Amino acid sequence: MRIKSRPFHLIIFFLLSCFALPAIACPPPDCGDCCHWVSTGEEPDDGYCELNTGAECGACSGCTGECVSCNSCSCESDCSPTQSCCNDTCCASGENCCDGITCYDPATETCCGDGYGTVCSGSFPCCLDVPGLASICTNYCHDSVCCSSGQWCCDSVCCDYPCCGTEGCCGAPNYCCGDPSWNELCCDADEVCCWSDDGMGGFVYYCNPPCTDEVTDPTICSEDNEDFYKCTGCKQVVGPTCSPSTSRDYSGLEISTCYDGCPQFDHNTSNEICYEVKNCFGMFEADSLCMECEGEKSCFPVVEFGEPSECKTIGECVTQVACDIVFTCFQCTAVEIVSDTVYEETCQCN
Repeated sequence: MRIKSRPFHLIIFFLLSCFALPAIACPPPDCGDCCHWVSTGEEPDDGYCELNTGAECGACSGCTGECVSCNSCSCESDCSPTQSCCNDTCCASGENCCDGITCYDPATETCCGDGYGTVCSGSFPCCLDVPGLASICTNYCHDSVCCSSGQWCCDSVCCDYPCCGTEGCCGAPNYCCGDPSWNELCCDADEVCCWSDDGMGGFVYYCNPPCTDEVTDPTICSEDNEDFYKCTGCKQVVGPTCSPSTSRDYSGLEISTCYDGCPQFDHNTSNEICYEVKNCFGMFEADSLCMECEGEKSCFPVVEFGEPSECKTIGECVTQVACDIVFTCFQCTAVEIVSDTVYEETCQCN
């Protein structure tokens, strides 16, 4: 049977020419995108297909970038199952890719979605001030106004200081008074920030003038009071019964009261000695007479000048007695042993 097809004759002729005519070049077999032909002989079909490696991996269709590689003529991701590839970078575990440009942590950051990969965090949210441009991380206030970096938006006003509760801006020389997590009110520069228990487990903050103190009672502990509470009286020969039986040694303390400031921090309240109580006893006084001088009975020493001359007392009072009469006197006197100490509260500013 004869084959009359002209194309068939041409194919047979070409194949025979590859073997019969070495001078005519025949192409090696096609190895595909991920492999290349390795020749092992003089003939074009002497060899085999080998997998592309190293820099040649880029020849694999779609295997481009830092996050993928060629493996067994296929593209595989170099990122772990918990990572994502973003701009040829494997993002950390749990991070997302913003606009295909920037890795970010959605737990603490926000992708502005402006097409520029802008990521904002903290108290400065995304602010698209001019459409078509990259966002800025700041506070949006009002009338399409974005606060500058480092500013706070407080009650529709851009502030250079953190917002002070509902009072808005509160900056130098004034300052914000309150809990660090929620400032409540603005104090003048010359005021102090104070707090008190609100009775419900929280605190109420308030501004006060600085602490001042002044003397409010200069007499209660005055030494002048000792005249009313001292040992008095004397008696000749027999020891007297002292009345009163105790005396008071006053300290001279002046009681002060604190005003304004913060009682917890600025007031230094303390109990100080007002007076000490001491017992009275009849103390022996030799060669003395019990006399009354200026309304007070006391033992006065007697000096003998010789018989039958006059005897004179020492002090403002003078008496004449027979020089051969010398007595023993008992004076009511306070001993140094303290039987009681009385305190009074006073206050000074710290």
